[in-house]
Amino acid sequence: MHQAESSKVRAAGVQRRSHRTALTLGLAVLTVAAITAALLPGLGHDAWSWMIWAREIAHLELDTTTGSTIKPLPMLLMAPLGPVGELAPFTWLALSRAAWLAVPVFAWQIGDRLGGRRAAAFAAAGALLVPVLFDASVNGYSEPLTALALLGAILALLSNRPTPALALITAAGLMRPEAWAFSLAIGVWGIHSGRVRPATAIALFVAPIAVWAGLSWWGSGEPFGGASGTESIRAAGGVLLPFFNGIAPLAAVGLAAAVVLAVRDRNRSVLMLLGASAAWVVLVAVLIQIGFSGNARYLVPAEVVGSVAAGWGLARACELLERTRLRQAATGAVAVGFGASLLFGLSFAADSISRFRSGSETAAAMKAAVNLAGGRDAIVGVGEPIVMNWSRRTALAWQLEVPITGTQVIWGPNWTGSLELPAILLASPSREGNRRAPLPTNIALESIGRSGEWSVYRAARAGVSTARARSAAR
Repeated sequence: MHQAESSKVRAAGVQRRSHRTALTLGLAVLTVAAITAALLPGLGHDAWSWMIWAREIAHLELDTTTGSTIKPLPMLLMAPLGPVGELAPFTWLALSRAAWLAVPVFAWQIGDRLGGRRAAAFAAAGALLVPVLFDASVNGYSEPLTALALLGAILALLSNRPTPALALITAAGLMRPEAWAFSLAIGVWGIHSGRVRPATAIALFVAPIAVWAGLSWWGSGEPFGGASGTESIRAAGGVLLPFFNGIAPLAAVGLAAAVVLAVRDRNRSVLMLLGASAAWVVLVAVLIQIGFSGNARYLVPAEVVGSVAAGWGLARACELLERTRLRQAATGAVAVGFGASLLFGLSFAADSISRFRSGSETAAAMKAAVNLAGGRDAIVGVGEPIVMNWSRRTALAWQLEVPITGTQVIWGPNWTGSLELPAILLASPSREGNRRAPLPTNIALESIGRSGEWSVYRAARAGVSTARARSAAR
């Protein structure tokens, strides 16, 4: 009896130390993420949309007919902070970057459970080297949180805790509809095995779908409506190439090894990871085919989970070598390969940060352009402002505290769309910051002035002399 009690005490002590370690690590991750958000602030186009809609939810006025595709989690999470200055964008950006920092930690834990320290190191390296995941975290997109929720659900399942796994998948389902199928599968399995109450499983499956449909109906007048658009992935058949482009070369090799060895070893846990990654890719392809928007970012959760499984496959392949020296040499070769991928990825990371910084500086400089035009009230008083750079539209709407539909955008000099005039027009360099798009020829422009890279005009119907405006544009 004494020995049993001693074992319980030791186990409780280990658990307390584990909780303290997790808390310390979590606080460190959040602190580092907050520092990066302060040093490199701003958001990508889509993330600004979510912040605007969070602010509108707080004011009980939601219009999602223009912008990006809605994401209920950031919208609801940031709604209480939306009306408080720049607190919502800063907080969301910090959370997105914190999730990116936490992904390799979760990958390590999964790899350690599946195959020990070697598998843990390879899994963490593979997850860290998913380039689009880094780019998404820099821009404050939702993919890092989606991937983290998926890894957390996998950890919970490996610990035989299906209810927390369902809760995490529910959170993921508030960012990506692909997660709904996973919620259904885990819920059915949990009910069948008696580990999840039917009411809990049904509620956690229905909740993200109902919230998504409700917000969409509120904002656009139809369930699952609102703004969307096909982007990088133009056809469902094109998802495999972006998937393999999104993982390290060694991870692709590790995936092949994982498939063969997991089937041979009948390793259900690894097969679960492989199946989850493959299912996510298939679901993205299906959703694109039925009209949902497509972007290479949407494959990030599959790439992260696939990279974790690949880490196990590489480690298992090393273990199968009979001689110790061969195992050590193979492990070293894999480490060198991941190191080379990291060096290559640093250039991608530098380019991503450079693009983001350029865009953020352009958006920040827009404040001076707004002041040049007389400030928010003066601009809105003229009419719905026009921006000559679609990627700055949501940033402008956030700054002016108007709905996205309260702004207008012109794509180029041959613009033929309809415009509400008169209005203030703000022109900046193109999305990549290379050069300024030529001014449109079918409206009259009067120059107000120039502030840095921004030019500000009064726009009116054609027929008014535009010589002075065009002279200033040169």
